[in-house]
Amino acid sequence: MIEDLNSDDGFMATVEKLHIEAAQQCGQSSIVSDGVSIVSVCIEFGVSLIVDFRLDSLGGRQGACDGGPTGRYASAPSRFSVVLAADRNDSAEASFGLGLREPDGDFWYPADDRRTVQAMSPDFDRWAFVCSRSVGRATLASRIRTRS
Repeated sequence: MIEDLNSDDGFMATVEKLHIEAAQQCGQSSIVSDGVSIVSVCIEFGVSLIVDFRLDSLGGRQGACDGGPTGRYASAPSRFSVVLAADRNDSAEASFGLGLREPDGDFWYPADDRRTVQAMSPDFDRWAFVCSRSVGRATLASRIRTRS
């Protein structure tokens, strides 16, 4: 599955744009992306889909999202998940987290060497950027009711 997703140019281009936009929300300037890698995919049929990524960038000092010219690689973990609601009412929670939060709140690159970085799965309060949405039949119906 990882090979199939990595070889899908349209999927990877969209994923990279999403990561760059999210990273820019965490720092003062843009990063210079060196691509996004899929680290793992976990599928529990009828329950959840979790995809762990690694965003690689050129430059950037460890501990900041400044894209500075250090001449080193930097990497940040991310996770996309869709988890079925506990009450199984045909709705799910879709979440995307990127980067780790340092004590002072900066976007954190866990390592300078991108070859040694492994995906991390922190609690959502530790991600530097996180976005969650409820999706599915129940939320769509309630949204239509509020618009009429």
